[in-house]
Amino acid sequence: MGVQGAGVATVVAQGSISIYILRYYLKGNSSLNLSWSNITLKFSLVKEILSVGFPAFVQQASGSLMMIAINAMLIQHGSDLHVASLGSFSEL
Repeated sequence: MGVQGAGVATVVAQGSISIYILRYYLKGNSSLNLSWSNITLKFSLVKEILSVGFPAFVQQASGSLMMIAINAMLIQHGSDLHVASLGSFSEL
């Protein structure tokens, strides 16, 4: 399955371990006791987190979109060598 199979395996592994860990803590098997009633959002805290993290997210996302566009143009007008060269050069 190649790269697609690796992606599917990653999603399945992360999803299953997340469910396992969540069940472990919600059943009370650990010294940390969680319950659904204690899991609430404090919107003032969410607003503060977003005000700090959202600009960095936008900057990272715009850089990623730019690289996607450049790679698409290189694939259309160049070759695999050009895409690989850009990838190697951008890591320097």
